[in-house]
Amino acid sequence: MAFLFKKILESANPLNSSSSTSSSTSNYSVSSHVSLSDQIIVCSSSTGEFDRIPLDIFMQILKLLGPKEAAKLTVICKSWKLIVSDNMFWISYLQNQQGPWDSMFFAETNLRSGYPLRTYPSRMQSFMHIYGQRAQVPGAIIIDGGSGYCKFGWSKYDSPSGWAATFLEFGNIESPMYSRLRHFFATMMHVKSSTQPTVVSIPITHSDNTQAAKTARRQLKEAIYSALFDMNVPSVCAVSQATLALFAARRTSGIVVNIGFNQTSVVPILHGKIMHNVGVEAVGVGALKLTGYLREQMQQRNLPELRKDTEGSYEVPVEVALCVDHCHAAGLTPDETWFKTIVLAGGTACLPGLVERLEKELHLILPSSQSNGILEHLSKFLVHHKEGIQTKVQKKLHVVIFGD
Repeated sequence: MAFLFKKILESANPLNSSSSTSSSTSNYSVSSHVSLSDQIIVCSSSTGEFDRIPLDIFMQILKLLGPKEAAKLTVICKSWKLIVSDNMFWISYLQNQQGPWDSMFFAETNLRSGYPLRTYPSRMQSFMHIYGQRAQVPGAIIIDGGSGYCKFGWSKYDSPSGWAATFLEFGNIESPMYSRLRHFFATMMHVKSSTQPTVVSIPITHSDNTQAAKTARRQLKEAIYSALFDMNVPSVCAVSQATLALFAARRTSGIVVNIGFNQTSVVPILHGKIMHNVGVEAVGVGALKLTGYLREQMQQRNLPELRKDTEGSYEVPVEVALCVDHCHAAGLTPDETWFKTIVLAGGTACLPGLVERLEKELHLILPSSQSNGILEHLSKFLVHHKEGIQTKVQKKLHVVIFGD
């Protein structure tokens, strides 16, 4: 390694490298993607004696140095800076980090600009710069507080690190926020609150577009900010549960069906923003009521058989169809595929047969002009997290576990 750096310094010295560069006849052509429009800048550079090494072998040698040592090479000269700053070079480092590469790329291309999300892609930063920023802040804590359970974990992992009952463990039912957060940072995550950026999910409450509902949503965010900043949290991002579920499916626009603990909400989202003016539908059926119904069924005796009954009252498809119809009538954008992306969120969304049942009901309720393409224009998958194990099954709807 010392020999390699010695050669690098010699190649950067014009007195030592003049003879070698004159005898060398090969130059490197370095291609780097500088924006989302796939613009390519092709430059020729000389690295002195290292010009004799094939480019692919030379790049493999540089990768063995590691990101920190490779970044130091940018100060040698412009030629070295050009080679080391190549996007593909740093993408290889990012792909070796924890977390799926497709999620990381989605975040950098869609979420980095902040809220509100940009409708059209902007000029993307170099992956070397992206790697440096991610190295400074390797991850954030995510707190997903539902009405039944609170899930928590690190943003760099696919599944939550743990969960806790929302109210049962705390005596102060009226205002449990401070005691719950202290317990969370100190006992569950074992970190200092002053060192970790935090992302907090906002439950789907006060879904109307009235002034009173807007005030209630703003007051809820202010209460969360106040509690966390009093604990010296360096930065806080409060995002709707439905929006986070959509981001987890790597989409910025769509309809989220969030099956929570007490209710199920149908939320239209366009470019990361909840369309309250279109209408957020809510059904008073959630995991709690479903659990009670299953308990009653299990307590019954002398059942002659267990069979599938596809007939009965099922309110969710009606609300989803109503939301699709409202989005279609609103005409917010010429591209109608945004409301034909449906994401099921919450643990209950992973029940077998739910996706197929919803698909069947929507095709029966909606006219063909609205239902065509509602489930076919994406390559969909079901993501099911169970005890830290992720399994992917081909499905026709996005299903993510995020919510109550």
